[in-house]
Amino acid sequence: MNPRGVAWLTWTYDWLYSCPSIVVLGRFKVGKYEGVSILNLLYPRVVVLGRGSSITVYSNIPSYFYGEVVRDICINLSRGVFPNRDFIENAITKAMYYGGLSLFVKKGGEAVPLLFELIDTSRYSFYFKPAATPSSLHESPVEYWLLLGLGLRTGIVEYIVEPCLKLGGYSDGVCRINVGVGELVIASKKGFEEPGYMRVVPDNNPLRHVVKVK
Repeated sequence: MNPRGVAWLTWTYDWLYSCPSIVVLGRFKVGKYEGVSILNLLYPRVVVLGRGSSITVYSNIPSYFYGEVVRDICINLSRGVFPNRDFIENAITKAMYYGGLSLFVKKGGEAVPLLFELIDTSRYSFYFKPAATPSSLHESPVEYWLLLGLGLRTGIVEYIVEPCLKLGGYSDGVCRINVGVGELVIASKKGFEEPGYMRVVPDNNPLRHVVKVK
């Protein structure tokens, strides 16, 4: 398997599912309830191809973007199985249906949607640097994520400054958020260049299902 190539395009298939990589940004509390903030990324991805009873799976999602979890979820969805074993898995699955930035509250093992925000990708550029040593997710007040989502949807930079300062740092149009497995950078200006950072793009329409019509 060569996930970086296009060999899968030569495989005849009847349908495909394409699932996004995921960044779990952080945790929060709403009253007595725990919550989590999730960002969908356009690339890298998992692609599940189906023909008859056979499937072929291609993935180039690294572990820090929940590669194995997304792979299992994508395969299950292609089989009509909705994962519900774990809060994070349930939240990731639901986030794939909505896109952008998603907030979920934990109720039992279920992830209950609190907020979905589409992201103005023409206004902001996103970058990610994996951590040499991953750490646990920070818990932050929910209002930081609400303000961040508002700023990312509207393109109004003023809204993201305070949450960025609290979640990592903000300086000269560059927001830094510590997400445990690395650092997410949101730049409201062009020309961000620092060694070790890869360009990533939020996905506002993440889960794709394509069926071949004969």
